[in-house]
This record gives sequence, structure tokens and C-alpha cells, in this order.
Amino acid sequence: MNMKYFAYCRVSSEREDKQVLSPESQKRELLNYAREHNLKIVKIFSERGTAYKTGRKEFNKMLEGLENGEANGILVFHLSRIARNSYDGGRVIYMMDEGTIKEIRTKEKTYINCSDDKFLMQIHFAMNKKSSDDNSTFVKKDIITKLEKQEFPGHAPIGYLNINKDGIIASKQYDHKKQEILQTLGRPLRRIEKDPIVAPLLRKVFDLALTGQYGLNPLREEAYKLGIVSKKNTKLAKNVMKKILTNPFYSGEFEYYEKIWKGNHEAILSKNEFERLQEIQGNRSRPKKTRREYVFSMLINCEECGHPLSSDHQKGHDYLRCSKAKGKNATCSNKKHYQQYEVGKQVVEKLKEVQIPKSIVEWALKQLEEAYEKETTCNTASQDKIRQNISILKKQITNLNQKWLSAENLSGDLISDAEYRSMKNDIQRQIQDYEESLKSLEGEEKNWFQKCEEFLEISRIIVAKYEDKESSVEEKRMLLEAIGSKFILTKKKLTVELNKPYYEVREANRKVQSIRTAKNSIIKGTSMPCTEEMIVWQARKESNPQLRFWRPTLYHLTTRLYYPYLYFSERLALVQI
Repeated sequence: MNMKYFAYCRVSSEREDKQVLSPESQKRELLNYAREHNLKIVKIFSERGTAYKTGRKEFNKMLEGLENGEANGILVFHLSRIARNSYDGGRVIYMMDEGTIKEIRTKEKTYINCSDDKFLMQIHFAMNKKSSDDNSTFVKKDIITKLEKQEFPGHAPIGYLNINKDGIIASKQYDHKKQEILQTLGRPLRRIEKDPIVAPLLRKVFDLALTGQYGLNPLREEAYKLGIVSKKNTKLAKNVMKKILTNPFYSGEFEYYEKIWKGNHEAILSKNEFERLQEIQGNRSRPKKTRREYVFSMLINCEECGHPLSSDHQKGHDYLRCSKAKGKNATCSNKKHYQQYEVGKQVVEKLKEVQIPKSIVEWALKQLEEAYEKETTCNTASQDKIRQNISILKKQITNLNQKWLSAENLSGDLISDAEYRSMKNDIQRQIQDYEESLKSLEGEEKNWFQKCEEFLEISRIIVAKYEDKESSVEEKRMLLEAIGSKFILTKKKLTVELNKPYYEVREANRKVQSIRTAKNSIIKGTSMPCTEEMIVWQARKESNPQLRFWRPTLYHLTTRLYYPYLYFSERLALVQI
């Protein structure tokens, strides 16, 4: 068999991998092993990262190459390098099942596609996962223990040093001069100690910050002059200085697990000084300039090109103008500026046209309430009848099963297998039809009356809602988008193409107004419309008695106002859905 191998090297920063060779050492060992056994290595994949979770970049690239046929074997220092989670381990074994991976070699053993080897691999992967799980539990317990002892369980910030259990500065932070100074303290060292050189310098930076006369950049300059630098010996980054000034660690506390803990380390700042520093930082931060919001921006279209008009604020006034008519590359000749205040007055007039009068709302709600009660009663009776039919059909299936399984039907004389299946399928289809009908009835909107009530009440106060100072720009735009589309300013006069429900409301309002004008019958202080008005609002219901049985089609619209109108229009027959 012509074998080609991918070599895979991995080391993790996790505790369980501390005794594992570095990637470079693993690579050297694998190359020596390949030369000794005449193995052909096509490519070497190397990475740093834990195998406890999925998503290793180089590992996934290697598996992809195996699936593409670039190699058919893996050479690895130890099986633990491949996976410490069940998904990656199972994936590798599955690829062996499929023949994508012919063998996996380690220095101790070669694993091939046979049950014994795959079983051993599963055991290894399971043990690796168990080891990682145990380690994770150990780390969490270690962290909790440190928190209970008021020790910060992480890397100490600038101005402090981590001390190991032997009283020595942690390896990457180790400095012989600092270690000697700490030894002169004449006491056992804490796990976190103040940096004897950097901490006094940092205190000077805090003193400057407490004056309130220094921003982040000047403080970075002063810190650099004092000798407080980054790992690359450059000035501290702006975000690093911000973290230093806002880190409670310097006042003797620290944040961990989204909670503030009391630390046993020595503070550089007093509690009052730290709080004062936060006040200074808060006062220095300038609030962002709030973006001015416009109700009509990109809502009303240009009369010439049809492009939405944009809003602008000049000399204390808000204006609308065509954005396509600006600049050297203008494609529209409409240079007009429309004052939004004047446009707003026309909008109010349009809203008044679709506002449903209070007398109609009160009368309509009474009509809808009666229809809701009748419909609920009818719906309940229909559901009970369907459930009764389903129960009867289920009993028929039980009887059919008993007849088919009876001792008298051993030879199939009473009912053959084919007859049994045909009859049972027929009954089950009937049950399914009934269950779908029941589901349809149960799924019908049970609170349509509440939705209608909400819509009517909003339509009654739609003008007041729009003019309310507490209504946001978004709410006002929602009202306008609900009633219509294609808002156009033609010779400074606003026209709007109303959505069909509101178009019908406007037409009904106009007819009612004409009746009132003709009869001089404007009714004040009453909760009921006159007879002629009721005839107008009931016109569609009179023309189609079957309309009450129609089920509304719910069209998707971005505003909540339209949905209840469909119910309202169905019951009162205001519009043809």
C-alpha cells in the first residue's frame, strides 16, 4: 500500500500539557521517526491550542486534506495530540471506518482500520477527555479556593507581581533586582505583591490624574517619562491607560465572575481616591453628539424624480429637499426646500381624514362584542362535535384491531391483511382530517376582539397620538406608514396613496359628512351615530350576508395597527378583504 502521511504537532497552554514536548521538539522527533521507518510525510501541521474544544484551525485543515486524498495516514507524537473532545475523536474514527484514514502512527503503536485498534483509540480519546474534564474541574476549584482566600486568580496588572508558592516572582515577570528588594520585607510574600520599582512610579501617575488636569494622552506621556512602558518598551496604549485608571484592583479590590471581591494585596490607592478618580474620568468623557431625528426624512418623495426627500436643519428650521438635486452630479432639477413644519400641518389633516369618530367606535365595539360571543359559542360547539367524531373513529380502529387479531381470524377468513390495512388507513385519514380541522379551529385568533378594540381606540385618537409631544419619531413614522404609502409633495401640497382599509375609512367619513351636511344633523354629546351613518358603515355587510363567515387573510405589515383592522373589517364589513 502506497502510504502518505500528514504529521501533526500540537501543544497547549493548558496545565495538562506542561510535560509535553514543544511543537518544534515534536516535529524533530516525528521527522527522525519517519526517516528510520521510511515514511513519506506530505505536509506538517503545527499549532498551539487546546484540543478540549472543537475548532482547531490546522487540525481541521489536515482532516480536509485527508478527505481530499492528499494523504491517507497521520503521524503524531501521541494520541492525546489529536483529540481531547468526543467530537474530534469520533470524527477521526469515522474517517477510519470510511477508509479515508488508513492508519495513525505514534512512536509507541500503529493504529489501523480494525476493531481492536479503533476500540483502543476510543479508550485513549475517552481517557484524554476525562483528564481534561478533571483538569477543568481542578482549575475551577483552584479559582474558587483563591477567591475565598481573597487572592486574585489571574495575571496581576501593571504595578504588581505574581509570586509563586516558593516566594519567587513568576517566570515571565522575574527580575533579580525586584526579587532582592522583596526579600528585604522580612515577611512571607503574598501571591501578589506590589512591584517595588513600578508601583511608586504608578502612584505618581495616579497623583497627576487626581488633579483632574490630565487626559489619557498626557498621562501616557508622563508614564513613559517615568519609565512605565509596554512589553515592547513603547508608550502604554490609550486603552491600557484607561484600564489602569478604572481598575478597582489598585484600591485593594478586584472584579471576577462579574462580582467585586476584597483582595489581600496591598492597595496603591485608597477607596476614596479611587472613587474620586472615577468621578474625574466620568466628567472628562464628553457625551456623543446626538443624531437629529426627522419624522419625514426618506418618507416623502420628490414630485419630479420620485426619490425620497432627505431632511436638513438650517437656521433653526427643519427642511426637506431632494438629495438627487444636490452637488455636481445632480440628476434632479427640483431645487425646492420644503419646510417640515408646513408639511406637518398637512399630515395632521390627512390623519383627520382617517380618524374614526368616537360615536362609531362605541357602536362598533358593541356590534363586535355580540359577534364575538356568538362566534365563540359556535366555535366551541364545532370543536366538541369534531372531538366526538375523532373518539368514535378511534374506537373503530380498536374494534378493527381486535377483529383482525382474534383467534377466529387466524386464517384471514373474517378480514384479510389487505382489507385490514385498507380499512385502517381510511379511518386514520378521517382522523387526520378531523384533527387538522380541530387544530385550525383551536388556532384561530381568540383575542380578535381585543385587537379590534385596540385598533379602534388608536384610530379614534390617531391625531392626538401623532401630536403628542411624548410620541417618538419612530412612533410617528409608524402611524404614517400604517395609513398609506407614496407620500408626494406636488407644488408644496401633500398627496398620499392610502392603504385600502384607511381609504375605505376616509370614504366612509366623507359620506357621513355629506349626510350630516345635508340633514344638518351633526350630533354632539351622544355615543350613537344616526341611522344614516350606521347604514354607511354597514353598507358592505348589507350587500353580502355571508361575509361574517369569511376568514381574514393576515398580510405581513410592519405596524401593529393593520392586523386588528382586518378583523374589524371582516366583522363590520367595512372593506372587501
